[in-house]
Amino acid sequence: MKVSTPLGLVAAHGPLTLALAVSPRTPKCADLKLPPQLDSSFEVLSVNSVEVYNYSQPYVLGSLGYPVSGLNVCNITVAITHTNDDDYNILRVWLPLDKWNGRFQVTGGGGLSTGYLDVGNAPAASQGYATANSEGGLTLNQTIDSQSGSWFLRSNGSVNNGLVENYSFRATHDAAVVGKALTEQFYGACPEFSYYTGCSQGGKQGFWAAAHNPDDFDGILAASPALVDGSAIPMLVWPTVVMEETAVPAQCVFNQYLAAIIEACDVLDGARDGLISDPENCHFDTTSLVGSVFNCSGEDVTITSAHAEVVSKILQSPKLPSGEQVWWMISPGTEFWGLANTTLQDGKFVPVPFTPGIAFLRYLIYHDPTYDVLNMTYADFDEAVALAGNYNETFLPYPFDYSAFRDRGGKLLSWHGLADQFIPHQGTLHFYDVIESNTRSANGSIDDFLRLFLAPGAGHCYLGGYGPAPVDPLSALVDWVEAGVAPDTLLAALTKLDSTTITRDLCPWPMMPIYHGQGDVSAESSFSCK
Repeated sequence: MKVSTPLGLVAAHGPLTLALAVSPRTPKCADLKLPPQLDSSFEVLSVNSVEVYNYSQPYVLGSLGYPVSGLNVCNITVAITHTNDDDYNILRVWLPLDKWNGRFQVTGGGGLSTGYLDVGNAPAASQGYATANSEGGLTLNQTIDSQSGSWFLRSNGSVNNGLVENYSFRATHDAAVVGKALTEQFYGACPEFSYYTGCSQGGKQGFWAAAHNPDDFDGILAASPALVDGSAIPMLVWPTVVMEETAVPAQCVFNQYLAAIIEACDVLDGARDGLISDPENCHFDTTSLVGSVFNCSGEDVTITSAHAEVVSKILQSPKLPSGEQVWWMISPGTEFWGLANTTLQDGKFVPVPFTPGIAFLRYLIYHDPTYDVLNMTYADFDEAVALAGNYNETFLPYPFDYSAFRDRGGKLLSWHGLADQFIPHQGTLHFYDVIESNTRSANGSIDDFLRLFLAPGAGHCYLGGYGPAPVDPLSALVDWVEAGVAPDTLLAALTKLDSTTITRDLCPWPMMPIYHGQGDVSAESSFSCK
């Protein structure tokens, strides 16, 4: 079968593609304007637009995009500042010059970014969407890389609460307001439907939008959402702390453990297919590999009890001295290189801390740009968790009441890989339960507006992993919003290095794919949701 681009997140056409001709246009691209007070929360500082022809873009790792070429758009750059804040936000709106499908789409960011500007807009515009996103002021007028996290602090060392608010939800809302206004002005008609797509931090932005600005979007696709309590932020460096306190294995030791865990827990769904569909019931004794010898880059390596302790603690959820669980860690069967990466330096292996984790600790938690994560002890980790708890409601849209979004007919589609290297899927399940308890419909269900799909073996946002990821979830969302066809399954696929393809019909939580007991384990037809 033909499998769409790995980043099919924005590659949808849906059942009601309008393919509207957009010429002649009034006003012209260069004449687009916005009133200074378009929205009560911000002031429009400038609007600059230009027609762009034959735009091309290669695949950019980490973006919600894929290669595009031959794209003709009206490219509008808008600068805004928020009332009582000294921020300077850059928004980018792209309006297709050739054919507009009658829809509007905002795209999100990732890591410490709220949006990728041109990179984020190109794939959506290539599918006929009017599209927008915002960098949220986090690049400080494009003078820094937002992923550094230095924007968290003002020059006097205090937290820049305005930019934190942009990061959480405000940048997404701004893009919706500005983008819709320019879309209507350019085409002379409001978009028929408005969508949001994002992954990781972008996925969390989608959940924020549904809770905080329920009128902005008809449909929200929130993949691998970084739904994490503020107090859980230090979890991003937990593996580094464990290794510094115990031992630092070569990455091939972690790879050996990954293979052994998959071998042990593969059959929990009834099929030996190389995928773990039920990681919660995967209990692997890490000491079982102690003393085993394997070849690593031409050298024999023996797994030690220290290695077993490191792997065990990384897979466990760390607890505070009180016994309270901090959060969840990566699931059994997840590649370790995401949060537990190591490298050879001066003849010995050292941890490579996850970059966003370093930024959060330095700038947000400790307000110290020189803070050295590599010197953290278990006691330091406990302290960091306590300090990070001050940001619980900063990072999550408590109390997770989605009644307004549900009542206006909004639909939220989410998926999460069971082998996510950075954001444990258990956090998403936790908040699914919170949303369910706060937003029950008359029949006690939330599947009339929210559906969550778990993908066995899939990594974070189509990055890494060894299992099939959703092929085109946005099309499923469009069908749900515009045709009322709720997704009972979500097609996922993975083309392996040998050019064979694995397909699965992902199941809406709390169901999971169970093998029929016969048939090709690489085909979705051999599994049913139960």
